[in-house]
Amino acid sequence: MWRMGPPKKVPEPLSLGARVANRCTRAMREEKRTADRLTVFSDAVFAVIVTIMVLELKAPDQPAFSSLWPLWPTAMSYAVSYLFIAIIWINHHYLMRFVGPPTLALIWTNFIICSWCRSYPLQPRGLRAPGSHRPL
Repeated sequence: MWRMGPPKKVPEPLSLGARVANRCTRAMREEKRTADRLTVFSDAVFAVIVTIMVLELKAPDQPAFSSLWPLWPTAMSYAVSYLFIAIIWINHHYLMRFVGPPTLALIWTNFIICSWCRSYPLQPRGLRAPGSHRPL
């Protein structure tokens, strides 16, 4: 048989400011105090950098193996740039395992490193004489 107890007291609705404050406080308590989000952001930046590098590669004019030979400076600059970005990403990933709660200084340093990595990759057009496929 069902026993009905005293009616439950319905809490009074909170004001908008109190609800927002409760939500923010709860989110901050539940937030993991590691640099995981910063690492994921950095991984995404590195992925975008590599994708942009690939988009800059152009197909040869003719579908023959011999037409690839004049493009070797472009391929070499891509390989060197990719290797450089891969080394930075591996080191960044390794070091972020030892970071505790992210500070504002760490976040800004990470942004600077990510922007510097984007400006570094060797541009294939910078390694050629203007208007030609010959290396400088």
